[in-house]
Amino acid sequence: MERTLIFFKPNITLNDESINALNYFKGEGIFISKYELQRYVKTFFKGFYNHVPEPNRSQHSEFCSSGPIGVAILEGEGVVEKVRKIIGGTDSSKAEPKTLRGHFYRKYKPKVGYDNFIHASATPEDAEREIKIFFGDAR
Repeated sequence: MERTLIFFKPNITLNDESINALNYFKGEGIFISKYELQRYVKTFFKGFYNHVPEPNRSQHSEFCSSGPIGVAILEGEGVVEKVRKIIGGTDSSKAEPKTLRGHFYRKYKPKVGYDNFIHASATPEDAEREIKIFFGDAR
C-alpha cells in the first residue's frame, strides 16, 4: 500500500474546505489514514520549500505560515499519481476545472491573491520523507 502526504494551505483551511476536499479523495477510493490541523512559522516553510527560488520562497513561506494547514496521510494503490491527478497542475490558473486546484482557483481567485491551494508529495520517496517531517514516524 503506497502512502502520500498532502496539506491544504490556509486559504482552504480557513474557509472550512478541507473536509469537503478530503471527501473527494474518499470518493475516489483513497483511504485517509491521518488528518490534523497544524501550524508552522515562516522559517519552517522556508526550509521545506528550499527548492523554490526567491522571492517566491519567501512569499510562499509567509502565506503558508499565515494560518493553520490541514495535513493528511492518504493511502492506496498508486496513490501518489492518483492524488496529483485529482489536485491538478501546480499553476492553479491553468488547472482543469474538475481538479481541486482548478475548482478552488475559480472559487477563490477573485477574493484570495494566492492560487496554489494544496501541497502533494511528488514521489513515493518524497511522501515518506514529508510524512516524517509532519507526523514523525507515523505508521
